[in-house]
Amino acid sequence: MLCKQSALPIRLPQYAGALPALMGLEMPLVRLLAAMEARGIALDAAVLEQQQPAMKKRMEQLQAAATALNGGVRVNLASPTDIRAVLFQQLKLPLPAHASGTRCDISLRTPEGVHCAP
Repeated sequence: MLCKQSALPIRLPQYAGALPALMGLEMPLVRLLAAMEARGIALDAAVLEQQQPAMKKRMEQLQAAATALNGGVRVNLASPTDIRAVLFQQLKLPLPAHASGTRCDISLRTPEGVHCAP
C-alpha cells in the first residue's frame, strides 16, 4: 500500500478522469495477474496453431482497410507512431481536451483513448 499511496498523488492530477477505471478495474486485478504470472497459464498450442491462419487473414484485411483509409499509404497497425500520425496529422482529428501541443501517446489507455503529454 505504501507504493500505491506514494505514486498516485504524484501522477494522478494529469489522469484524474482515469481514477475510477484504475480503482474499479485495474487495481482489483493486480493480485490475480500476479498469481497468473507466478503460476503461468496453460495454452493449447494446437488450437493456437489452428487459429493462426484466420487471425493472419483478419490482420491483412484490417491492414488493407487502414491503408485504403490513408489514401493508399501503408500504416503499420502495430506502430503507435504511425497510428498517431494518421489520426492527428493526416485525418486532423481533434486532440483530447487535456492535450497541450501535439504529442499524444496512443499506447497508453485513458478514458479518452489517448494520452497527451502536458
